[in-house]
Amino acid sequence: MFSFFKISNPNWAVRVFSQFLVFMLSFSLVFAPSASYSQSTLNNPIPGVMVTQSPAFVPVLLKGMTIHTDDPFRFDFIVDSGNTNFEQDEINEESEKL
Repeated sequence: MFSFFKISNPNWAVRVFSQFLVFMLSFSLVFAPSASYSQSTLNNPIPGVMVTQSPAFVPVLLKGMTIHTDDPFRFDFIVDSGNTNFEQDEINEESEKL
C-alpha cells in the first residue's frame, strides 16, 4: 500500500527541502487555524421565522424573431422588457447582449 524509497546519499537541497517540510507540518499542527464563525451582516431572518417568497422577477427576454423573405440576412428580434422598468436605451443595450 505504501511505498518508500531511500536516497543513499542525499545532497544538501534534498536535506533542506525535507527539513522545511518537517518544519511546516509541525508548525501547522501546533498553530492550527482557530474556529471561525459567520458574521451577521447578511440580514438573515431569525431561525424559526417563516420566510415568504420574494416577488417574481422577469428579466429582459428574447421572445422571437422575424425573418424577412426579401432579404434573408435581415432579422427583427422581438424583445420583452419584462418588469425591469428600463428606458428604451437600456432595453436596446440589453437586447444587444442577448
